[in-house]
Amino acid sequence: MVISFDINKEDYWKFNKHVIMNNLKYKRRFLTSLILLPVVMSIIFMLMQLPTWYSWTAGIILGLGVHVYSYKRFKRRVLSLLDDKPGLLGEHTITLADEGIIENTSVNESIHKWPGIRSIEHNDEYIFIFLNQTMAHIIPKRAFESSETAAVFLKEAQSKWERESRRTA
Repeated sequence: MVISFDINKEDYWKFNKHVIMNNLKYKRRFLTSLILLPVVMSIIFMLMQLPTWYSWTAGIILGLGVHVYSYKRFKRRVLSLLDDKPGLLGEHTITLADEGIIENTSVNESIHKWPGIRSIEHNDEYIFIFLNQTMAHIIPKRAFESSETAAVFLKEAQSKWERESRRTA
């Protein structure tokens, strides 16, 4: 099965968000800082002998403000990585072959054999074929004629991967 599609900056960003929110280590770190930062800031204000209601309000507002700033900064940093990596954005063609996944872009042609695939995940918008914990083929479901065609592609990829993974295990 062959699919051609275009990857843009928004696709790359959504992939990075998927990695962070679906990786337990990253998710735990994010949620811990989301909770701890406002609490720590509130305690600092209380140590400055400011009223309790003011300390908690200011701590929460500043803590959330820092998170919004950090989110935007992280997104800028992630998207800036694309500037010196030709082939990440633009036209991609993925072929599900018996030996593995073949990817063609304007700058390369590569094959990742099925046993080298770490996992296959999907959400409402994408199919992700992970090569390691943070690197994957990003396949937008919008590239398919229908959601049924996307489901067939996903099922074929999963069955080839599972069959080859069992054979080499």
